[in-house]
Amino acid sequence: MKDLNTCPDAALLEQKERMQVALQTAGICVFGVDLCNQQYTFFENPEIIYGKSETAILNELEKFRSLPPEEYQHAVSDYFAHPEDHSAIAEAFAQILAGKSATYCARMKAGDTKYVWCKVDVNPILQNGTPTRMIGVVSDIDTIMRQSELYRSLAEHDPLTGFLTRQKTAKRITAILSKKKANTHALLIVDLDNFKSINDTRGHQYGDRVIRKTAELLQQTFPKNTIFGRWGGDEFLLFLSAIPSKHSLEQTVQRLLHTTSEHEFSLSIGISLSPENGTVLDKLFEKADEALYQAKAIKNTYHFCTSGD
Repeated sequence: MKDLNTCPDAALLEQKERMQVALQTAGICVFGVDLCNQQYTFFENPEIIYGKSETAILNELEKFRSLPPEEYQHAVSDYFAHPEDHSAIAEAFAQILAGKSATYCARMKAGDTKYVWCKVDVNPILQNGTPTRMIGVVSDIDTIMRQSELYRSLAEHDPLTGFLTRQKTAKRITAILSKKKANTHALLIVDLDNFKSINDTRGHQYGDRVIRKTAELLQQTFPKNTIFGRWGGDEFLLFLSAIPSKHSLEQTVQRLLHTTSEHEFSLSIGISLSPENGTVLDKLFEKADEALYQAKAIKNTYHFCTSGD
């Protein structure tokens, strides 16, 4: 039997096996690209990321080689990445063509496989100062990203109702108002009538059920694109962008109040409109709060702000 040291093929095979074990242990995939010929040349350990073999991936990518450069880049991005992450890939590719390394995070797949959050590090290989090849390392960060998304969601949403927190609500509304488009927006402050009495006489657990039921009714009544926020203990803030008309909004609010009348609680609602009553959140809230004060004097009703900015 020949010694491994004197058998290049056996030594190379052993080295390759060690590399494969290392890649599998680290949960990474390595790939190469011939930039001049628009061709992916190899994938090491692609199954760990994509659940698909090197041969299958290379065969599926072969059909893109004859495309013009811009179409090729778009086709490869469609094959490998989530549409929302194409811009990150385009930026990285521009870096590579400039002779610089790049790192990005994206939801990756291989054709028809499922998306996996990955960190991708790519480096150009230069010849006479020109990038001719690219080597990339793909790391699986799916668990980390999904946990991060969960923590972010928990931080941004009220645990009792699932509505946005006060801070996140304000941020979302401000972002829409800052675009200053020629639309009419509506800000609603929705307040439970006599909520302290509900808590005192029926208990806080019952009060929590009333809060949850109110949130449920609000979501059932208003459009899906409404921004729903829990502003305080028994106070909700709703923002409707580009409403069709004041009349249509009134009909929606009346429908809500009619529905809540079937339950053992009622709501008072103050409403301000943008740009009629203001163009920034602080002013709109101030005007809606004035309208709420008038509605709560009667209870189980709504009131529009009648004063301008």
